[in-house]
Amino acid sequence: DSTADAWYDKYLSAAKREGIAAGRDDGTFGVGLPITRQDAAVFIYRLTAAAPINGDVFADDGDIADYAKQAVYTMRALGITAGFPDGTFLPNSGLTRAEAAVMTARLMKIGGR
Repeated sequence: DSTADAWYDKYLSAAKREGIAAGRDDGTFGVGLPITRQDAAVFIYRLTAAAPINGDVFADDGDIADYAKQAVYTMRALGITAGFPDGTFLPNSGLTRAEAAVMTARLMKIGGR
């Protein structure tokens, strides 16, 4: 779903080459689709190459996909992402631009890749 002449194609190619983003099961990247909170955590986790960290689970831990759990909890332990006051993470909710900016700023503070 990305073409070589798209302005973002070189970034998608780099993310795939570096193992940061693999795309969707159907072979597409999902260009133009919102990203879920758990997928954003996976991207950032892969950028930091952080060691997995275990701790208390979110109230909606059962909603976090298996492939994303370690990333979600590592990002929380590193202070890059957090849950909500009710103890949930809401892994399948969309990420707002403001939330993405906060996560990016926090990542920059710890010196991500």
